[in-house]
Amino acid sequence: MSVVWPLPGDDHAGHDHAGDDHAGDDPAGDDSSGDDHAGDDPAGHDHAGDAQSGDASAGDVAAADIHAGEDGFLGATTEGGAGRLVPRAVFDALPALTVTDEPDDLYDHLIVTGARLDPCFQEGPNDGASEPPCKANVRLVLQPIRPALDDEDAPAGTLVARDAALHAFYDAADAAEVVAAVAALARARVEAGHDDDGPLDVNPLLRDAAGRARVVDVLLPLLGANRLSRVTATGVHAGNTAWTFAGVDVVDGDPVPMAIPRTGGAFEQHLISDAQQGAIRAIVQPAPPAADDGNDDDFAVLLDDAAADAATLQVRQAAFDAAARIENPGLHNPGTVDCATCHVAAAARAVALARESLAASPDAYTSTTHDLTASSAFGDSRVIRAFGYRFSTLALSPRVVHESAVVADTVAAALR
Repeated sequence: MSVVWPLPGDDHAGHDHAGDDHAGDDPAGDDSSGDDHAGDDPAGHDHAGDAQSGDASAGDVAAADIHAGEDGFLGATTEGGAGRLVPRAVFDALPALTVTDEPDDLYDHLIVTGARLDPCFQEGPNDGASEPPCKANVRLVLQPIRPALDDEDAPAGTLVARDAALHAFYDAADAAEVVAAVAALARARVEAGHDDDGPLDVNPLLRDAAGRARVVDVLLPLLGANRLSRVTATGVHAGNTAWTFAGVDVVDGDPVPMAIPRTGGAFEQHLISDAQQGAIRAIVQPAPPAADDGNDDDFAVLLDDAAADAATLQVRQAAFDAAARIENPGLHNPGTVDCATCHVAAAARAVALARESLAASPDAYTSTTHDLTASSAFGDSRVIRAFGYRFSTLALSPRVVHESAVVADTVAAALR
């Protein structure tokens, strides 16, 4: 389940689903399945059929200035049921999130813009015969919320999210604990009169302080340093056209550098994407294996317009289909895909569709129960944010939408 917060001060924020470049690939649209709102009301009202992807994911950002705990917003320094959400030592072990802000300022203004509640997080190879083991967890997206800079597409002084983020993982006691939390969020949503079956978007409960307080009451007991198992980071630089990906596993409270899958053991990966709207020119280093090296899901030809134009239609279609497999949680998970590939897949497919008409991908994720409409923002190949905000624009990638749908179905089944 995915829970999306609004930006502080923007209680009507949402994202534009119109013209979604991915809508034609999945008749269901945007994956909101991770927002399972199903649950049994203690008062005796059965809301088990009310699972929504927005209950499992949430996002928020506000105006002038915002710190953790203000106006119902969570932040890195918030104390949860298991301690501080992100200890300073863990933050300091990661690469700088920006080159324009001081570390103290960044840490103090890291605000939660999204949450994921997952009773069965899987990581590792799936050979078809056996699946990776399930691990129940709650994950938070935290972004620096600061006054807009000149290059952040917003009026001066407006609070926006830097195009950078932390992704914090908190171990749950078991799947039942996560399912109970999703059910509680579902009850709160229904009791507040919200019953939106649309695509994944800002959770309506989070549009006012009272609703945020209800969400916080559900989430805080599951969060804190004593449950923290991993934090990954996306740092931004070069005028918002280059990003660094890295992560640490938290072992006995200490941050340990995490090797990124498909990079030969690298602890950092870099992505440059500097083309304008409707075009793409992206470089990934270290790059994942190429098709010639046995990577059947290589779509590198779609990362550069010149390379794509020089390739045959058959090659471009194959790469388009490969990117769809990256976006399918039934085929790939965080243990089988490197960071940059996962983050740039949405833009690669969106720009490819803007360039020409391509056939629907046979391995694209589909759902008969959820609206899978994704954001139209990915037509700009500088949008590599998967779950969160690029300045004031909410970006929810197809991969996030699909994962949300899977989780929603899992929770709904558990509550039957």
